[in-house]
Amino acid sequence: KVEGRGDFYTPKSWRHTNCDINYHDRHMDIAKLEGSSYHLPELFFNRTEEKAMDYELRPLRERKAFKIAWALKGSSHHKLYAFLPEVMGTWLSKHEDTWVMLMGGPNDTGMQIEHERVIPLAGAWPIRKSMLLTKYADLVIGPESAIINAASCFGTPKIALLSHSSPTNLTKYWTNTISLTPRADVTPCY
Repeated sequence: KVEGRGDFYTPKSWRHTNCDINYHDRHMDIAKLEGSSYHLPELFFNRTEEKAMDYELRPLRERKAFKIAWALKGSSHHKLYAFLPEVMGTWLSKHEDTWVMLMGGPNDTGMQIEHERVIPLAGAWPIRKSMLLTKYADLVIGPESAIINAASCFGTPKIALLSHSSPTNLTKYWTNTISLTPRADVTPCY
């Protein structure tokens, strides 16, 4: 339930009772496919796409770089991480082997930060290519977005920065995933 919509203004206890269910499980219930077991989603890329990604990442592999694919934001105003510059700057200062590839659409270019080991891809790559990157990165970080959902298809380690979803809602079945949620004492809307 998202702020600005009528059902957001219901008691938190009601929202958690009625909404703290995995999205996949709920879809199976609605489709009356009870008993369907969850399986990770799949994305398929052709040989040309795979070879092109391998070629583009070769310089980072040769450096033995730790590659982080970071999605800048999701589709709603609350699906972003406001402390990206501070966290990324601190991480990069302590881990000289790390390179970060920032992903997003053309409207996200202003969110990118400048650093010698940051590759600004927002607006430069199509979403399909960014989704493929989540297979080859060493770590994927991002808010609730198409990119973090694409990463769920692969065993790549992930850090999901949740905003309105709970781990039960989104990442319950994902592998190699840490879900970070807002602290309820400072964000009671969560």
